[in-house]
Amino acid sequence: MMDADDTNDLINLICGRKLGEGTFRTVFECALDKTRVVKHDSGSNFSNINEWQLSNELAATSLASWIAPVYWLSPRGLWLIQAKTTPITLDQLPEKIPAIFADTKVENWGLFEGRPVCHDYGNHRAFVLAGKAGMRMRAANWIGTT
Repeated sequence: MMDADDTNDLINLICGRKLGEGTFRTVFECALDKTRVVKHDSGSNFSNINEWQLSNELAATSLASWIAPVYWLSPRGLWLIQAKTTPITLDQLPEKIPAIFADTKVENWGLFEGRPVCHDYGNHRAFVLAGKAGMRMRAANWIGTT
């Protein structure tokens, strides 16, 4: 059985220095791979789960180039490992961004593989946009047998 010392030892193995903190999450440098970050979610608004789901949904689309990829999510969604971005300046930010982004603070963006990406997209507009587009009627293409 693990005790608090065991848990802290494991966290210290994986989490390096603290990089930042927001309302719902704390971000650490990944001690095992400095090209990644570890995000700890308080569990209040499921930002880690939202990022994981959006990263997976967008992976095969052109929108994937606008986000920092997520590599791993813990079973309860409290811990997430994501690509680490480098700081970005205002003049490096694009003039237009996809409508999916909601929390458009400069601090939520960075450079990844030489391009601007959002690294904090736990709060997004995907559901709002899907709701609007989802009401558009289209021809049904039924699959199955009768």
